[in-house]
Amino acid sequence: MKKLLLAVSVAAISYCGYAQKEDKEVTARAKEAYKAAESAFKKKDFATAATEVDKSFESEKYKNDPKAWMFRGDIYAELAVADSANTDNNVVNKRVAIISESYAKAVELNKNYDLLYIQPKLQNIYAKYFNWGVAAYQNDNDFEKAAADFERANMLKPTDTLSAFFALVAASQNTKKDYNKIEELAQKCIKLGVKDVSVYYALLDKYISIDQNYDKALAVLKEAREKNPTDKNLMFQQIQVYIKTGKEKEAIADLEKALETTTDPKERFPVALNLGILQENAKNLDAAEKAYKEAYALQPDNDDAIYSLGAFYYNKGAAIKKEADNMDMETFKKEGKAVIDRAKVYFEMALPFFQKTIVNNPDDMQRLGALNSIYNILEKPAEMLPYYKAAVEKNPDDATLMLSYIQAADKAGKIQEVVPLVEAAVKKRPTDVETLQNLLYVYEKTKRIKDAEPWFKQAVSIYPDNIELLEGYSRILYTIGKKKEADAIEVKIEQLQKAKN
Repeated sequence: MKKLLLAVSVAAISYCGYAQKEDKEVTARAKEAYKAAESAFKKKDFATAATEVDKSFESEKYKNDPKAWMFRGDIYAELAVADSANTDNNVVNKRVAIISESYAKAVELNKNYDLLYIQPKLQNIYAKYFNWGVAAYQNDNDFEKAAADFERANMLKPTDTLSAFFALVAASQNTKKDYNKIEELAQKCIKLGVKDVSVYYALLDKYISIDQNYDKALAVLKEAREKNPTDKNLMFQQIQVYIKTGKEKEAIADLEKALETTTDPKERFPVALNLGILQENAKNLDAAEKAYKEAYALQPDNDDAIYSLGAFYYNKGAAIKKEADNMDMETFKKEGKAVIDRAKVYFEMALPFFQKTIVNNPDDMQRLGALNSIYNILEKPAEMLPYYKAAVEKNPDDATLMLSYIQAADKAGKIQEVVPLVEAAVKKRPTDVETLQNLLYVYEKTKRIKDAEPWFKQAVSIYPDNIELLEGYSRILYTIGKKKEADAIEVKIEQLQKAKN
């Protein structure tokens, strides 16, 4: 037993001797490397200094020396400054991480180093990266570099809210957005307690527009609205998400609650207007009308309010009129007039709103069409003509708009008044198919179809394979008795159609 213990003891002594011998060699190499690093540092050869100082940490002596760790941080800080134009983010970020790691280790080994040495050094390199970020953002509009520099500043002072927030702002401004990085920075800002609401908007942009992850979006909105209860834009964002996810009831409840607590008229207006839209979509028509009326009362000159209330009454009238449209002839004879009269009540209510909204949008085809329908249903087609005339005068080259004016004038028995406008248009655009078709329309209605012949003849000579022009020309020729010429054109039309098919 004693021999065994002796053997173990000898083995242990033998191993220690080998370790000491190895430690001396490592220490010698480390000492040499450290001196080489100091020499290179004095010569401002920071790349060599970094390589050599890293070698010195093979030795436990330097691993446990706070001064050595601080020196390493200084070297990498100088290397980062000297190589500030480096665009390889991985390389630069690694160096910044080493700066932070080295200074932290120095403080861990000797707490006295923190305020005396490390904090001033960290503040200095932090300020450089922060100022580089400001310059890239303001002077160069280089948002990618600005974001990277602000983020490096934050790596050096991880609890600093300003650098974290500015990194997010710059990243969000970049045209080539890295949405994963934006999400990372936004989450960091939230953890640091950044209060600016744009932090949440950055996350919502990613979750709604890019990821379409509405569960995450709703979670963010819940937190954001709790912290920013007066921000109406957040409320409307949440309503949009509710609508996208089929949660209209939640959206309505949200708006109703907001309407109860909002006293400022400017803030109440969008709440009331959007509540009206949602209530109408949900077929809660009495509630919708009430909300629309409030919005209109709050801002009677607001076009959205004017149009929404007018369209609400128009839609109610159209729904009733549809009942009459779907009746068979016998039923319509018995009940149709009463139904139409009920519909007219709502069209009369819609009329002043559409008259007002057309003043704001004189050439809006949808609104012109709705107003034209109202006048026709109310049997006042001539009252529509001034609105079409104003629209055409504003857009004299719009052949589709011109056709609507022509048809309205025809219905009102006043087609003669549009003839000069159509003739002026065709003189300006003598080969435009739609304009020529408008000319043919008014000349047919005014018994002057022969006057259209030279215009079509000229257009066909320029575009001999245009089927629409040929068809119009053929109709003219047949009407004025030039059957042989018309037949020839019909043959050509047939050939062109076969070739086309």
